[in-house]
Amino acid sequence: MKQEFIHLSAPESSIQYLMRMWRKLNLDPDFQREGSIWPRTKQQLFIDSILCGFDIPKFYFRSVEKIQIIDGKNEYINYDVVDGKQRLLAVRDFEDGRYGVPANSRSFQERHEDNDKHEIYLSELKEKHRDLYIQFESYHFDIVSMRQVDDNTADEFFLRLNSGVALTAQEKRDAIESVVRDKVRSLATTDPFMKKLKPRARKKNEEVLAKLFAIAQQNARNELRDTKKQTLDKLYKDFPSSDKRSENEVGKIEKEVQFVLGVLKTVFTDNDPLLRSLGNISVFFYAALREKKLWNPEEAKKLNSLLAKFEKKRYGIRGIDPASLRYFKLDSYHLFEKYNSYVQSTNDGSAIKNRALYINTWIESCGDEEKFVDKMKQVAKENGIEYSDPDDDEDKGPSDAI
Repeated sequence: MKQEFIHLSAPESSIQYLMRMWRKLNLDPDFQREGSIWPRTKQQLFIDSILCGFDIPKFYFRSVEKIQIIDGKNEYINYDVVDGKQRLLAVRDFEDGRYGVPANSRSFQERHEDNDKHEIYLSELKEKHRDLYIQFESYHFDIVSMRQVDDNTADEFFLRLNSGVALTAQEKRDAIESVVRDKVRSLATTDPFMKKLKPRARKKNEEVLAKLFAIAQQNARNELRDTKKQTLDKLYKDFPSSDKRSENEVGKIEKEVQFVLGVLKTVFTDNDPLLRSLGNISVFFYAALREKKLWNPEEAKKLNSLLAKFEKKRYGIRGIDPASLRYFKLDSYHLFEKYNSYVQSTNDGSAIKNRALYINTWIESCGDEEKFVDKMKQVAKENGIEYSDPDDDEDKGPSDAI
């Protein structure tokens, strides 16, 4: 059917009406940015513009008919918000009394407010400035309803509308019609391990998953180049939704990713401090992917404890004078110093690979620092890892450091 762009009538476009039908609006369709982007000052300026009666740019809604779970309840959705999310959130927050408009704002300049003392909330607006309150509630936005518009067209429309606003790489990637995109979207909200991660704005957690797909794909080819933007973009483009072969090939990658995430789910807790760094997730994933027997879910608590000890150890070398160390303690210092240098290259394949080697060697050594040093020195030679190895002839005595 032919696409239609229809302006909503006055009653349906007023602030009062929109607030009444709030639960009928889907502010987070797949193509939207996540989270609140506008700072409070920008929200206040927007509300002041409404109170001044200024013209507001158009909103774009997509007309839909679907059921969506909101706060555990099935809600009938009338519209996906394509453009205007931040403006709607600014209005909703003002309506809910989460902030007020500064008394020295333009809309109050002629009302002799004590502009240095307070903000004017909606409740005060209703009580002391009834005319402004009525003007605000009855203000009509220019809302265009997009009808007979499919998901891909809505994705493209959103991207074009925001071409003047810096989109993140993952937001741009999310507009590509790709089987990888669809799998990543689904796992980001349904996978038990992904639910353990702290919610992040701008599709950051989806980007984490995209990197894991890239790692699994490269590992199947017995390589690990990188997880950089160009690599992720190519991964999405190589498996278009229109190609029937894409589903089978991406399905194999997805199966591997889900298996490893199932292991990680048992090892890490909700909002685990070990997962605060997004770079750590790629490393833990690759480590478990390469040594599945070592990452035994039945020893999940032990693994978590070992990983926490490893992180404490690598952070613990900061501020220590290596000249004060002897014997394996000095070797340990230089090994962890080298590991910390890899942390700066979160998307480099060799850095991810070497960090995973460190971690798996640590697990294999059961967190015994002396055993770890002995094993790691051999692993370093086998894998070409260079670090400052102390002179073997140096006088080495026991040390309590680290």
